[in-house]
Amino acid sequence: MTATRTMGLLALCLALPTSDALAQAAKESPPVEAPEKAVPPQPELPVAGSRTHELPGAPEEEEKATAGWMPKKGGFVLRAPDDNYLLRLGLQTAYKYEPRFENGQAESRAAFFVLRPIFAGNLYEKWIHFWTSLELRADPPYVLDTYVDFEFMKEFGLRVGQQYTPWSRHESRGPQQILFPDWDFVADLFWTGRDKGLTAYGLPWKGIFEYYVGLYSGSPLRQFTSIPGNYVLETRLTLSPLGPPDATEYPYSMEDSVPLRYSFSLQAYSSKVQISEANLNPASGLFEFTATGQTTRNLAGGADFYLQADRFTFTVEAYLRNTDLLDGTPAFNELGAWAQLGVSLQKRLILGLRGSYLDPSTLVANDQLFVVEGLLSWLVDPTHLHLQLRYAYGHQQNPAGENLGPVTLTIGPGNAQILTLQVGAFY
Repeated sequence: MTATRTMGLLALCLALPTSDALAQAAKESPPVEAPEKAVPPQPELPVAGSRTHELPGAPEEEEKATAGWMPKKGGFVLRAPDDNYLLRLGLQTAYKYEPRFENGQAESRAAFFVLRPIFAGNLYEKWIHFWTSLELRADPPYVLDTYVDFEFMKEFGLRVGQQYTPWSRHESRGPQQILFPDWDFVADLFWTGRDKGLTAYGLPWKGIFEYYVGLYSGSPLRQFTSIPGNYVLETRLTLSPLGPPDATEYPYSMEDSVPLRYSFSLQAYSSKVQISEANLNPASGLFEFTATGQTTRNLAGGADFYLQADRFTFTVEAYLRNTDLLDGTPAFNELGAWAQLGVSLQKRLILGLRGSYLDPSTLVANDQLFVVEGLLSWLVDPTHLHLQLRYAYGHQQNPAGENLGPVTLTIGPGNAQILTLQVGAFY
């Protein structure tokens, strides 16, 4: 036994290269450089309506964890090992200091842009998602979104509950995904808001084509009862010939290289909504909604174009809406459009420029509103921590002597200025 072990060790020593051989090999072989550490891309934070529930860039250990910070799963997560049951806890909050002036007079200002706790995740199966969020910046607070998403396949899914309606690509982005401190005001005016109902959606053909079709009850956020006869029917179709663009309006801050992407959308909606009024029932302490008999019928169409290329992004949206109050007054058309340019000076420092136009009624002369905004944004941690400085100047024409009828001006005639300093935190 000892002799055998000795012979084995001798054979191993003879097989090993000598120090001279190793030195010679080192001279003849090129030096081996240490590989650079791969930097995972910044994860995107899912927003209401996003079908990207699992995101790239997470370490392998995340797949084994059942609780903790999991960027691939969207943030702070409690989950079963198979992900069939998953709960994500999130918060979208943005505090702002925003002096406002109309014709030199200071106006009231709000302290928060959004203040939204989020409870989202999977239920029973990974393709069944739920989302509930609250808005706490209002008094009283209210339920913002609460729906269940059945993602049967990438080409077809159904969303049921109170949800944001798909009108406008821009309005469909979350507060952590937009470039400016808030959504454009023209987009806000033409958007159909949040409503209760059903949305069918799909992303067939490798994301080149998207569709959204929704039927809603025509009841606003704080109204939990639906009035008979109210409805909103809506659709949006999006074509992206080179593939879907980034989920944010600042792709250069999110990716190592930004592929060229451009995308078009066509959208339309028809609605008939009877306005209701809320009255407090002192016996129950609850608000009860009563129909007023004042009904508005709308028919609207719109289009958008989005482009991303390296450090640049460009967005433009335009809308036309016909409004009929069904009270004998003439129906009128509203026109609106806005455009936005983003230029990344550095990976996380962005300049923005936005211009907006609104004609509240084509039947009224000298009622148009023009707004231009400039932005400097520092994305300390994209989709998580943002610092933004924005200046906006607006001019509202004076339709003196005109019969405005049911038309309402967004601001009083004259000039308005807004300075916004905002800190946003999202997870």
